[in-house]
Parts: sequence; structure tokens; C-alpha cells
Amino acid sequence: MKPIVGPGCSTCCSVLSAIGIIFLIIVGAMFGNRAPQFAEAYDYPDNYDAIASSCYAAAGIYAGFLAFCCCQVGTSIGV
Repeated sequence: MKPIVGPGCSTCCSVLSAIGIIFLIIVGAMFGNRAPQFAEAYDYPDNYDAIASSCYAAAGIYAGFLAFCCCQVGTSIGV
């Protein structure tokens, strides 16, 4: 099957998606635990759990992109 994305672009997307997943999980955990650093920076948001779940949902979307790009890397190198 012919790849949709080239090997360079799919590798870059894979790395950035992995970094994004890690970052969003950390930020979601901090909002979920009501970390004071975020409470002071964002004028005490009303619903920390909604913000945390949004971060987790975005991390899930990034995971989908990571899976797609990893498949494209494998297709590009002939695995």
C-alpha cells in the first residue's frame, strides 16, 4: 500500500504527537488535582474536572494521530 505521508513528515508527526500526549496528560493531571500553580494562573476556573477531561480527550486525539503516523512510517520503510 502506498503511504499517504512521506517518511520524514510521518516521523516528525510521530515525535510531536508523543510529546503532545505526555504534555497533555501532565497538564490534565495537574488540573484534576487542582494544582495551585494553575489555579493562580487562570483566575480560579469554575470546573477543574472539565478542563482535565478536555486535556485527556485531546491526548486521545493525539494518540490517534500517533497510531496513524507510526503506520505511515512502517509503510514508508517497507515493514
